[in-house]
Amino acid sequence: MSFTLHVVDLALDNASPGINYQDKSYSYSFKVKSTAASNVVAVDQWLIGQLPWTLVSYGAPYANLESFSVKALEDPNSPLIFSGVARYGQTGTETAAKIRFGNSKYTRTVFKALDENDKEVSVLNSAGNHFGTPLEEEEDRLVIIIDKTYVAASASPGLILSYKNTVNLNPITIADTPIQARGGLMLSINPVIRIRSGSTYDWRVTFEIEVKGVFGGTVSTYDREILDVGYYYLVPVTATEADFDAMVIRNGDRYRKVSITTQNPDTGALELVTEPALLDGAGGLLQDITPGNEKYLKYQTKTKIDWYSLNLPRTIWETV
Repeated sequence: MSFTLHVVDLALDNASPGINYQDKSYSYSFKVKSTAASNVVAVDQWLIGQLPWTLVSYGAPYANLESFSVKALEDPNSPLIFSGVARYGQTGTETAAKIRFGNSKYTRTVFKALDENDKEVSVLNSAGNHFGTPLEEEEDRLVIIIDKTYVAASASPGLILSYKNTVNLNPITIADTPIQARGGLMLSINPVIRIRSGSTYDWRVTFEIEVKGVFGGTVSTYDREILDVGYYYLVPVTATEADFDAMVIRNGDRYRKVSITTQNPDTGALELVTEPALLDGAGGLLQDITPGNEKYLKYQTKTKIDWYSLNLPRTIWETV
């Protein structure tokens, strides 16, 4: 028993043009003739090696085989002819990146804001303490969505996915968006394998990049800041004092922790503070507590990676 494949029609079902690319879908109708009675299971197995993996011979080299269906014609109990449809899809081209834009929404607690004189100050009540209910506001952040193709030899899922949840080490421009160092966050990465033939394939990868800080704007990164407050402050230990368990050593200098106290207005006695007091950023008490003089400690909590090796498009016109 043998089979022969006969092409009936090739139709363009849909085309969505964009900058430097077109998303397209095709229907490839065919018939299979058998020299003896057969069934769809045998035809299916034979078609795997017979249907074209791409439509390169029709001038669409980036349209890949996605699925196909087949059914028997004439007598279903003793079929000799089968009909089917193969579906091909094209997303961009070999090199063109597809770019879209979206946004992320957050409810964030406001720790710093401008006062009536446009001076940046900490958001505290008139007594210098935090509000019982934090001040919150809605924030939108730009998200750049990029679909990009990598040849199999130059990329692997493990390598590509290692960039997830990282921030950009250096300033970079992506899709006409200039991003400060550590001002972009790789929200998600989704690599999908695309079969080109029985032995070749590539990776179509979708990146979602959230942008917090752009060139020329207010410095805004994914570094975390927290108001420097506490219940203890540090005082230097004299050279004659012996070491002790609670001692703090910084840059070779020794310090002891001292509880912060306040005077009871009724009894005059010193009592431990019930609210954390402002510190000066170096472990001491903040002497000038005028609004705007508060100190914040900054921490880099995200892994920093140079994103240049991903070769992401610098402009929306760039075909990389």
